[in-house]
Amino acid sequence: MHNKPVCKIRFPDFNKLHYNNIYWQQLQTKNGTFYLYRAYYDDRSSAGKRASVRIIAMIDRIKPEALMCQLWFNKLSSPILSPASYICSWYFKWGNYVDDALIPYIITCKIPKFNNLTLVPQAVSLVERICLERTNILRVTDNRPSNKKKEEFAVCVKGLDFLEDNISHRLIEWIELITMLGAKKIFFYVFHVNSNVTKVLNYYEKIGKVELRKITLPGRQPNLPSVRHLYLKQQIIQKRQNELIPYNDCLYQNLYMYDYLALLDIDEIIMPLKHDNWSQLLIEIQELNNFKQAGSYSFRHVYFLDDFVQKNSTSSTHLHMLNHVYRSRNYSKPLANSKCFHNTSHVLSLHNHFPLVCVKQCKGYHVSEQLAHLQHYRKACPPKRPCNKDPMDTVRDTTIFKYKDELIRRTEKVMNHLNVFLD
Repeated sequence: MHNKPVCKIRFPDFNKLHYNNIYWQQLQTKNGTFYLYRAYYDDRSSAGKRASVRIIAMIDRIKPEALMCQLWFNKLSSPILSPASYICSWYFKWGNYVDDALIPYIITCKIPKFNNLTLVPQAVSLVERICLERTNILRVTDNRPSNKKKEEFAVCVKGLDFLEDNISHRLIEWIELITMLGAKKIFFYVFHVNSNVTKVLNYYEKIGKVELRKITLPGRQPNLPSVRHLYLKQQIIQKRQNELIPYNDCLYQNLYMYDYLALLDIDEIIMPLKHDNWSQLLIEIQELNNFKQAGSYSFRHVYFLDDFVQKNSTSSTHLHMLNHVYRSRNYSKPLANSKCFHNTSHVLSLHNHFPLVCVKQCKGYHVSEQLAHLQHYRKACPPKRPCNKDPMDTVRDTTIFKYKDELIRRTEKVMNHLNVFLD
């Protein structure tokens, strides 16, 4: 490691920073382009003897070249240098794993100790060579709370992209049920939503149930809302690659705030079948696992489709989930489309359905579908999925009814307050 620079290095000139767009900075190297999103301080004892800065990034190379991190500290006039290392958040077998495609990465900069103490850097720059002019600098976010105990559960939602769809009533129902189950906060990343959905999200942010974070696409990808919407609809693999940015940003934003994160879409619910909430469910899961720490607890996936005839429904409400109580008898295969409670003490990189890289080995625990499962509410069955084997092979599942009265009360209260009504 090179701790001391061999030339005079000044703090970057903000007029010379290279912004790709409002949320992304850019570093052009002789072998590829780096798009830098955010940087976080990570001193989890489980993650190594030395603390690190983790940079959420996308790079158009499958083997990025070696870079140097310049770590800037309040009490030092010059930065401390540390070599960058890379955690790739994408598997080649998923496709689009080629040079010039934007691949999600977590860039790690180890922090050297000073007199056996670890100082927290205020900012970080990446450079190709030590004495080159710096064209990027990211503030290092340090979210360690002072004397505050971690909350148990939070939920992360990838970039919302609803140009015209008024999903406000379904969103209210979903937020209320998720918080009833035990989520202390829901973190929404937002591309673009219509005015009704914006009103709902702003209301929940004001009362502290959600946190909103605007997001854009890096590189030459479109950010005009209508064009971006079409691009994400047509370019499925690129969409999946971009989704890993908000998921991993949500992880590092909340390392010290929550014990477990669930990465959910707004049509998905991790539903306890024998318990009233996630906390009670987790206690039994940990007992069954002999209290061994797992990197994640995964839940099997099952479809609740609009196409399933909702015969003999006893629901007295038009709320979507309460009014859709028929599911496929066939579960998806274990790990296929599953969702997890991710342990923030263990995970280094997240995928939509499972942890990609952990501090040590990614040891997961597969929760029995007798205890809980992932309820996925969709219009129709996607191709080549279990629900296509026999579309009429359904089961009536009214587990959600144990929350019915309170869920209706909460949802209608918010809908009346916001003047958001069912179509």
